[in-house]
Amino acid sequence: MTLKQLWKSVTASLSAVVALGLVACGGEKPQAVKTEYIQPKEAPVYETISEEVLKNEYKTFYFDSVLGNDENTGMSENEPKRSLSEATEIIAEFASRYPVRLLLKRGATFNENLKLWTRTGRGTNIP
Repeated sequence: MTLKQLWKSVTASLSAVVALGLVACGGEKPQAVKTEYIQPKEAPVYETISEEVLKNEYKTFYFDSVLGNDENTGMSENEPKRSLSEATEIIAEFASRYPVRLLLKRGATFNENLKLWTRTGRGTNIP
């Protein structure tokens, strides 16, 4: 099929669609259709927590599904916990007294669910 034949075919199809549209509208001129775009909801903006605050006020626990051990304290990168079930226990023990930060090793695969808890961050604008 040549380009000219293809163009004739496309324009004929468009004419048929326009004709169908006119029939569907009862022969009246079709009305323009307004298209609405839905904007994605933006993530909340949290205030940045300084390294000093993280170090002095937060309890940080490390998790590594490969090199971790649940007998470890989890309080340093060199002694990570292994399973996420330990995270639930940590939250129960520390979250009422300290903000808790759980750091999961990048690329690690955890084959269990992190049980949800009812505690939130330090405030509505602070995670």
